[in-house]
Amino acid sequence: MHPYNYSVFICDLNEDADLEERYIQDMLDKNVDGLIFVSGRDTTSPLLKDAKVPTVYIDRSPKDARTTVCSDNYQGGYIAGKKLCECGCKNILFVRDCRMPSTVEQRRDGFLKALDECGYSQENPHEIGIQPEYKATKEKMLELIRKQQENPALQSDAAKDNYENLLSELNDA
Repeated sequence: MHPYNYSVFICDLNEDADLEERYIQDMLDKNVDGLIFVSGRDTTSPLLKDAKVPTVYIDRSPKDARTTVCSDNYQGGYIAGKKLCECGCKNILFVRDCRMPSTVEQRRDGFLKALDECGYSQENPHEIGIQPEYKATKEKMLELIRKQQENPALQSDAAKDNYENLLSELNDA
């Protein structure tokens, strides 16, 4: 028992809105004093609208959330895009969650701003949305790397070595 006499319940939502609802109901049934969680929803759960339980959202913020703690996702995306430009990258791919939660939308906006400042066209950005699950992400990345390997314009020895290294690391993961 902790000297402050509190308990912590940890629930893995696994990006599942139905599971999120069940866990919220479970916590409310346990008469918890508050909730701190990363929500996968665009709006606050109906279960929390009338609840008297303080709720803090971390990282992702439903549009109608009252209290959130978030990183500066726009700036993070901007820094990433700028760094890729400074390194001379030409064929840049933005891989994102297919549902486009608020954090990803903000990172994407910053990323595209940086690419725009570097002279990249935003008319057809290199971007794919994938399911936010490890296996699906790994499979999609392997597929993309294999497609690049088949591109005759990208057949330098350095490119071939990079593709082989990426494939090896992904297969080992």
